[in-house]
Amino acid sequence: MPAAAAAPSARQVRRSPVAGSRASRQTARKRLRRLEELFGDRLNDPAFRFEALLALRTRALTADAARDRRPRPETPPAET
Repeated sequence: MPAAAAAPSARQVRRSPVAGSRASRQTARKRLRRLEELFGDRLNDPAFRFEALLALRTRALTADAARDRRPRPETPPAET
């Protein structure tokens, strides 16, 4: 049975992809704890992590594509 993964250190969180976003370190830690609650030991499985990442990226691309298909409001001509 694999040992439970330790919570990431502040340095690891700072270097994570979340560090470049608007999320604070505390928010990142909270999200990581929540993921551990939801998925438990499956987070240690590389195949599960790959499938989860693939699903998340597919969802993001699908949302981007749907947003791009929305009709854009017409801009009125500039008055001179």
